[in-house]
Amino acid sequence: MYSDDIGAYAELIVSMVNIDDGRNLQIRGEPVHWDLIQEIAAAAYRRGARYVAARSVHPGLLKARIEHAAEEYLDYVPSQLTAMNDIMISEEWAIVSIASREDPDFLANVDDERNARIGKATEQAMMPFRRAL
Repeated sequence: MYSDDIGAYAELIVSMVNIDDGRNLQIRGEPVHWDLIQEIAAAAYRRGARYVAARSVHPGLLKARIEHAAEEYLDYVPSQLTAMNDIMISEEWAIVSIASREDPDFLANVDDERNARIGKATEQAMMPFRRAL
C-alpha cells in the first residue's frame, strides 16, 4: 500500500505535529495502516514524544454493530472512550489520524438509520474532545 519511502512519509507527518516538547501522541487508523502507524510512532519517539499510543479499529467491527447489535444498544458509547478523551484533553495529547479507508464502500449496504444512531451518539460523546482540539 505504501512506497519504499514510508519512513520519510512518517517523518514528514510527525514534523507537522508539535511533540518536540515531550507531548504524548495518539495515532488513529485502521489495521491496514499498521506499518505506517509503527513508523510514525518511531519517528515521534525520535523527535521527543513522551508516549505514543495507537487506536486501530477494524471497520468490520462497526459494520457488525450496525447489522447485529440490539436496538437498545445503538446509542451506547462506552465511558472508557470519553474518559480517555478527557485524559487526552487534560494532558494536551497530539493526534495523528490516518483517514483513508481500505474499503470506502464497506458501509454501502447497511441500515442507514441504525448507522446514523450510532454516529449521532458517538458525535455527542466526542463533542467536548472536538472542541478542545
